[in-house]
Amino acid sequence: MAWVDSAADYYWVGTDADGDFINPTGNNWESSTGVVAGADKYPSLANADSIIFPPWGAHAVTANLDNSGRTGSIVNVTVQDGFPAYAIGTHQDPLYLKMSGSPALKFESADAGDMYFAFGTTAVASCNVLRTGDSDDALHLIFGATICTLLNVLGGTVVLDAALFGVTNLGATTLNVGKQASLAAPNLTLDAPVGTMLNNRGGIIDWISGTLDELKNYSGTFRCERSTTARTLTASTIYGGVVDFRTGVPGTLTLTAAIAKLGGEVYWDDGESLQRS
Repeated sequence: MAWVDSAADYYWVGTDADGDFINPTGNNWESSTGVVAGADKYPSLANADSIIFPPWGAHAVTANLDNSGRTGSIVNVTVQDGFPAYAIGTHQDPLYLKMSGSPALKFESADAGDMYFAFGTTAVASCNVLRTGDSDDALHLIFGATICTLLNVLGGTVVLDAALFGVTNLGATTLNVGKQASLAAPNLTLDAPVGTMLNNRGGIIDWISGTLDELKNYSGTFRCERSTTARTLTASTIYGGVVDFRTGVPGTLTLTAAIAKLGGEVYWDDGESLQRS
């Protein structure tokens, strides 16, 4: 069957043990029609494609991971339930993708593993991280110098990871964290977000480092105890849930404005100088 060079769903079959994402000479990709992607046939070569990691994926994705120079872009990334080779990229070498303006990351897997994604080249208007399975996959995500105007984390374990590439700005302008009905609350680790509005509507959030413009906590838990790194929060309004500013080291946190407590619970270290409006 002839290959059709147009936007398509690409399935990672991982036939070759090399774990090569681009794999221009191997058979690690199939189209939605089952055609094996041979030489120079891999996602976003010239079109807006979607990537799917299906249950029959044979090997982890561990090599030739820089896909940012393609002419096309990635629209969606889906990890399906039963995907056995769930390791995607590494901390030292993440899967670097050129994404479309409004991509979606969908995790349906019930297994646990680590996934490292880096987005670049094209500004992202909005990105949705969804979870339909109940696994503890750790998704490490970074936008680098790329701006992400809106990031919605609705499930799973997500690390906004400044340790990748050593950057200090994760790009997201507005970050919404919320719980999907009947599923576990998302777990989010914030490592060095800068200039971000954070709305927590039911997640468990650990703030590790960086600067937040504003926190609005409606439900769930926002906590600081996992790090003693100096951090700055410009404004905070607590409508409900738990906000725990305790780090064990008074003076670690700088709150530029007084805490607006309209509900919920707020905790801080003895000796910490925090104000409430």
